Amino acid sequence: MPDALRVGVVLSALFALVALIVLVVRTLSFGRKPFYSKEAGSRASGIAYLFGRAMLPWEKESARRHPLTYLAGVVYHAGIFAALVFLFCSVFRLIPPRAVLLILQVALAAGGACGASLLLKRVFSRTLRKLSCPDDYAANAIVTLFVIVGAVFAWRSAGWGSQSSATVLRSELSPGLLRVELLFYAVSILTFLYVPAGKIRHCFFFFYSRALLGVFFGRRAALPAWRHR
Repeated sequence: MPDALRVGVVLSALFALVALIVLVVRTLSFGRKPFYSKEAGSRASGIAYLFGRAMLPWEKESARRHPLTYLAGVVYHAGIFAALVFLFCSVFRLIPPRAVLLILQVALAAGGACGASLLLKRVFSRTLRKLSCPDDYAANAIVTLFVIVGAVFAWRSAGWGSQSSATVLRSELSPGLLRVELLFYAVSILTFLYVPAGKIRHCFFFFYSRALLGVFFGRRAALPAWRHR
C-alpha cells in the first residue's frame, strides 16, 4: 500500500502538470488579438513590473487595507511550497539536512495555521461569503489539509535528520507514523487531482496571465512611473 500510494502521488502530479499544459495550449486556440498601434514602450519592462514592483503589498489596495490577511497569505503559500518540497523528499526517500528539515517544519506548521485561519475568515466573514463560490471553500480546505497533514508528518519524522542511510526503510517507521505517511500521500493525490479542476490551477496560470499583461501594458507604456508615487 505505501509503495502504491507513492506511485499514485507521482502519477497524479504528472496528470496535474499535463492537464495544466493542455489548458494553457487550449487558451492559445482562441488566437491572438493583433496590435495596430505603434509600440510605445518595452514589453520586457512590462513583464518586469508585473513580477516585481506590482507584487509589493503597498501597490495593492487590498493588501494595504488588510495587511494581516496579506501576511497570512504569504505564509500560507510558503507552507504550500514547503509541503511540496517535503512530499518530494518523502516520495523519493531523500533525507534533507537537519537545518532544511527544521525550516520545512516551521513553514509547514505556520502555513497550515494561516491556511486554516483564512478558511475560517472566508466562512465567518459576511463579505467574503458573498464573494465566495463552492470552489473557493473546496480549494482552501484541500490545500490546507495537505499542508497540515504534511506538517504532522514532518514533525513526527524529525528523526530523518539523524539517519545516515540515504533510504528510510519501511520497517523503521512506527505504525502511527506509517498511518500519517499514508494519509499524507492520499491527501497529496487528492490535491493534485483537484489542481486542474478548480482554482488551485492559478498556481500555473498566475505566471502565464501576468506575463501576458506585462507584454500588453509594457508595449503601450501604460505602467505607473516611479516619479508619480
